[in-house]
Amino acid sequence: MRQQSIVVYTDAGDDNGISVSQTPAAGGVQSLTITGALASGGVATLGVHNAIGRQVVIETAADETAIIFTITGTDVNGLVITDKVLGVDTATVVSNHYFVTVTSITVSDDTTGAIIVGTNAVGVSQWVIPDQYISPFNLSVICEVRGTIAKGNDGYAYECIVGHTSGATNRPAGGANSSLYWKKLPIKDQGIQWVTGTAYIAATDATLNYTVKHTHDKLNNNNHSFIPTEKNNSDSDLVSATATQEGNYAYPVVGVRSHINSYTDGALLFTISQAGK
Repeated sequence: MRQQSIVVYTDAGDDNGISVSQTPAAGGVQSLTITGALASGGVATLGVHNAIGRQVVIETAADETAIIFTITGTDVNGLVITDKVLGVDTATVVSNHYFVTVTSITVSDDTTGAIIVGTNAVGVSQWVIPDQYISPFNLSVICEVRGTIAKGNDGYAYECIVGHTSGATNRPAGGANSSLYWKKLPIKDQGIQWVTGTAYIAATDATLNYTVKHTHDKLNNNNHSFIPTEKNNSDSDLVSATATQEGNYAYPVVGVRSHINSYTDGALLFTISQAGK
């Protein structure tokens, strides 16, 4: 496989960003309205940076253990996925799948109390699927904690090297002083959308926590209707890490991806390289 780099972001959690407080009472299966801060036109967008999948969080104000919540949306590959979650008693429960968008949430019957639905700061990248049949396997993993990575108007990704508030003169690939604030990366079509009047940070101010995980289950990036079993990388430096780390896989795995465990600011540049053809 060729070297593959993925810019991984998530956002701060928003407990009612998908559905604000409501108490379904129409009887039978019914839909929650999707009108939270992350929603537009009845669709909530969670993976706002490079199609990163995020967990859906359902919070109940009463005992909803008899209720089944059915969540429908899309995953990191743009495929439609559906997830069924059992309600809880005055607590929160998270989805099994990671969603980029949420298009529908239904309840199996009237709820006892109010429900809110949002997301947390947990996110995952797409799976990177190496060639299992190359011998020796030799898969390197580099996770770099970087500053803000934004998309320039030339389509390339740019990393913030000096913290600043954005304006016309410091726009990546467009501003007169762009090179003072941004470093061009050899990556196209990744990074957040640059917005004027926004605070962007350098790597020294990045704050995130990540883990590299792998699976031995058969994967297909065109079919994620099942949930693969994941294991942490055997190198503890790549588990709950907060700084740049490098590791490897000496023996075949089917897929590797990065998990963001918590996030405040910055970006994770997740790069996989494999020896051979």
